[in-house]
Amino acid sequence: MRSSQPLRDPPGRIRARVRPQAELEEPILAELFSVERLEQHAQTLAAAQTVTDAPRRGRAVGRRMAENGRVLLESYRVLTRATKDERSITPAAEWLVDNFYIVDEQLREIRDDLPPDYYRELPKLAEGHLAGYPRVLGLVWA
Repeated sequence: MRSSQPLRDPPGRIRARVRPQAELEEPILAELFSVERLEQHAQTLAAAQTVTDAPRRGRAVGRRMAENGRVLLESYRVLTRATKDERSITPAAEWLVDNFYIVDEQLREIRDDLPPDYYRELPKLAEGHLAGYPRVLGLVWA
């Protein structure tokens, strides 16, 4: 049985990525989109995320992917320790613990099967905090 003690202040590299000393809040219950709602959302994203016509290299995706992989691995380790200590975790965190092998496999496939030249061909975002990155990352971020 898990205790009701919330997971607090993760150690290691992910500490800087979350609010210090912040307790995890109640799970977020996400809305499941109907086909019509998903189409509307896609149109809104397409209008909001303009791409540049200017040919440019864009930002280095490989380094960002490697850092994201390190953060995900550290998160997995923190959550695994929390479950071993019988501390409660959110449903999303539980999903990550149960399915990390899938995440890890996808990260390996991206690293091994998508050459840097491929990313140079993708449309790049023109503005915002992801300017210069491939538009697909903007979709993921949304």
